[in-house]
Amino acid sequence: MTHGHTNAGVAQRSHVSRSAVGKHVNAIFDKLGLTRPATAAVSPLSCATSASLS
Repeated sequence: MTHGHTNAGVAQRSHVSRSAVGKHVNAIFDKLGLTRPATAAVSPLSCATSASLS
């Protein structure tokens, strides 16, 4: 996902079903407290910015 791949693209490359990828992605988001892929993309940037401002 960090390389811009969709769930379907990851599934194809990993030889697993699209629903399996979706379940894993949702589990990761839940553990990180994220709700959307856009949040996942922005979170590292905001953390890096906050750290550099400290």
